[in-house]
Parts: sequence; structure tokens; C-alpha cells
Amino acid sequence: MANLKIGITGHDGFFGSHLLKEIKREFPDSEISLFDMTKHNLMDKDSLKEFVVGCDFIIHLAGINRGEEREYLDINAIGTYNLASAIKEWNKSAQLIFSSSVQVYKPSSKKIYNEKDLPKPVSIYGISKRFGEKLIEYLKINHTIFRFTNIYGENARPNYNSVVATFIHNAINEKPISVNCSLDKRISFLYVTDACSIVVNAIKSPQNGIFNVSSPQIVSMKDFLEILKQEFSELEINIKKSSDTKTILTDSSLANKKFGWEPKHSFKEGILRVIDFHKREGY
Repeated sequence: MANLKIGITGHDGFFGSHLLKEIKREFPDSEISLFDMTKHNLMDKDSLKEFVVGCDFIIHLAGINRGEEREYLDINAIGTYNLASAIKEWNKSAQLIFSSSVQVYKPSSKKIYNEKDLPKPVSIYGISKRFGEKLIEYLKINHTIFRFTNIYGENARPNYNSVVATFIHNAINEKPISVNCSLDKRISFLYVTDACSIVVNAIKSPQNGIFNVSSPQIVSMKDFLEILKQEFSELEINIKKSSDTKTILTDSSLANKKFGWEPKHSFKEGILRVIDFHKREGY
């Protein structure tokens, strides 16, 4: 591809740090503009002009999934609006790639959602992401919105980014893990490099719209625990009896078709990679 200028917010987060490496590898001749919080503020549209001008693609990963309710709305929704509004005013040709979430859907015991299903978020996080989506659509800029499922991988923070990181951290440090859902609960996990690859594909072949991004491999909580017990024979697991099987599963066939994308890593393969990383790095 011709030399590109790619702007990234949230490059220093878990997903962002992996994606930055992939973009540098896939587009070595491109200029990468990293969001500098000493210069730019998502709460101040005017401060975003320098960041958005000249970019061919702007990847918006910055957001929070822990904090006060007002913070979710400020950063995930209003901050997204300000960025999209800055693009509309100062760089109309840019393509915004927004990292949304399957949390815009309502948990269900049976439903597998596609993009035609009506979002009904039940958490403030899901509401803030859906609000961000709608504000982008309202501004009518070029946009690709990815509703990512549970992303896990190396460098995820225990007790913050992912239950995978938390459970593995506890297992390595000989701490018990607590399970507060039914062992039959089904979960879709996506290895972080597979999540990165669809963003790379979206840069290579831009598409407007909203797309679910998840792995076709669905695992139960029981499956997950079995893998951990194989690797940590002394692992203590505290299971709280629960009949909760509600989850959020999505159909990614539209993303598969539009971006020529398929996840390459099985859940077990990804888990073993993360375990090996955490053991080496002393997490």
C-alpha cells in the first residue's frame, strides 16, 4: 500500500500495545501518530485538530471499563463524539475505526446475535459504547465499528482486562480462583493477535459499517477450568453454585466476508501462550 498516516488512541493499553506492534510490522513505511495526552484531550475537540489532520485512518481504542458511571459516558461516549466531530470538521476523508464491544447486546442463555439484532445494553459500559456508536453514525463520517468479544492475551492486567488474565495470575501465584457463574456458561474468547488482524485488514480494505468480531469457538467455563487444571495440578477453585448461564455470543460471518478474516488461534493454544508468557515475565 501507499504510505499511510495512521492515528491511534489508546496505544499504550493492553489491546493498543499489541495493535501498535502489528501495524508497525504490516505498514513499515507508514507514519504513525500516537495520541499524546499532554497535547490532546478527548474532552476538548479543538485540542484534537493536530491529531486528526492528515491521517488516512484513525483507530480509536481509548476508553475505560472500570470507573464511575459518569466517567464511562464522558470518555467512551462524549470523548468518541469529540474525536468523530474533529474528523468531520478537519479531515473528512479519514476512516475512523472504533473499538466497540459485544456488551451493546443483552446477555442471553440462547441467542447468538448478528448485526441486524437490536442492541439492548444492560451495563453502563455497554450503554456508553452504544452511545459512542450512535454518535459516530449521527456525524456521517467514514467509519468501521468493531464489536469485539472478550479479548485476552499477553500483558493483560489481572483483575482488570480479562478473567483469563486474572485466573492465570492467581494460578501462577498459587492463589485460589473464584467462579461465580454456572460451569455451563458459554463464553467467546478472542486471542489478541486475532483481534489485531481484523484491524489490519480493515486498513488494507476499508469497509463502512458495524461488525461483530468474535471467535467461532465457544467454550464453557468448565472447559476453561479443565485447561487450567491440566497446567496447574494444585489449583484451588472455589465455585459458587449458580444457575447463571446468560452470556453474549455473536455471529462474525459478516466480518469474515467483508474483511476476509478468520481467527487463527484456538482457545487452548492462546491460553497456553499466555500461561507461558506470565511464567516467563513473573506476573
